[in-house]
Amino acid sequence: MSSLVFIIVTLFFLVSIYWTLYLKWPQITKIKTLKNIKKDDLHTFFLTLATNLGVGNIIGVSAAIIIGGPGVIFWMFLFSFFVSALSYVETFYAVKSQTMIGNEIVGGTCYTIDKFVKSKYKVVLGIAFSFFLVLTNSIFFTPVQLNCIFNIFEGNYRIVYILISVFVILFIVFKGVKSIIQLTDKIVPIMTIVFLFVIIYGIIKKIDEVPMLIKLIITDAFNLKSCIAGSFVTLINTAITKSLFSNEAGLGTMPSLTGVSNQSDIEKTSYLQLASIIVDTCILCTLTGIFILLYYGNDMTLTTLTFVDCISNALGKIGLVIGKILVYIFGFSSAIGLYYLGESNILYFSYKIKLNYKVCKFIFQILYIIGMFIALFGDFQNLILLVDIGLVILGTINIFVLFIIEKRYKFLKNNNIKILEEKE
Repeated sequence: MSSLVFIIVTLFFLVSIYWTLYLKWPQITKIKTLKNIKKDDLHTFFLTLATNLGVGNIIGVSAAIIIGGPGVIFWMFLFSFFVSALSYVETFYAVKSQTMIGNEIVGGTCYTIDKFVKSKYKVVLGIAFSFFLVLTNSIFFTPVQLNCIFNIFEGNYRIVYILISVFVILFIVFKGVKSIIQLTDKIVPIMTIVFLFVIIYGIIKKIDEVPMLIKLIITDAFNLKSCIAGSFVTLINTAITKSLFSNEAGLGTMPSLTGVSNQSDIEKTSYLQLASIIVDTCILCTLTGIFILLYYGNDMTLTTLTFVDCISNALGKIGLVIGKILVYIFGFSSAIGLYYLGESNILYFSYKIKLNYKVCKFIFQILYIIGMFIALFGDFQNLILLVDIGLVILGTINIFVLFIIEKRYKFLKNNNIKILEEKE
């Protein structure tokens, strides 16, 4: 399984570089689309950030460093910069292919497949992707997020706190999409500011050690001995999988959120998604990695509380409290965001297999609850393996879809989005 994961993630790296060059460095050239940005444009941006700003940043980075060493931070930064181009492409197609089912506007990779893939197998491909996306957002990705929440509780009342958390999460996600959007719009900016303050304060506190640390990161990233020993494979594999875990760019998951955006300015929506990857992984994950390396103790092991221990080392007893609150909020917002991603694809799944929507939604809710039980009783390191399975399956289908669509339409070849309308 590990060999297959390495092959897929290496392919992801190469594909990301290809799309960056193909789109003529959209990370830089497309920034002009953010002129006259409105408040409404930021709703999806914050919801995406809420889903991404979770375990991938605080626990995923810790895991990456422990498994891959300091050099993993450099490769996470580099890969995330390139893979953000994939998020631009998949978002553009998702918005362009949004569909009205009943009275609801829906979008995502499944609908992109349905509209733009010209093959007799497109229905099977769409259903397969929808099915695995539902599994990913219930029993593959969600348990890791929730495991972090559950593990911060200690003492005699641990089970009580866990049950309260489960009840609150289920109440919010089962109440509906509007409650999720309203919650994330309020909570994401606040938790991001607190997170940045803690990280930057801790880095400034040891600013004299930062230059040597950056040198260590770069040196370790290109360590000749590790290349010869074969550990370089582990380094790259860890960097890419943890980056994908953090930002989910190119997996076809985020288009379920961005695909319902207003079609009036698709380029702006697509770039906002690209920007969320840059903010989430290139900036926040890099700062988090530097912070962890500054305060990481030699006796630490990979647990959900590694990041909390680092904050505690930086800020003392108050750091322990702040760290646990951050883990709870990040994990909480990610968990409800993942539920929305899954539910948004249930409508497509039920529509295509001609099964009652309420029945399909009920089955998904059962799977989501099963994911909660997995989170409660599962080991964190084994849960990370479930994430890798989800990455491989979704990533393989999505990059294949993007290539075959572009091969047919070539709407981005000359950076002219009108080509797509002409060929429809």
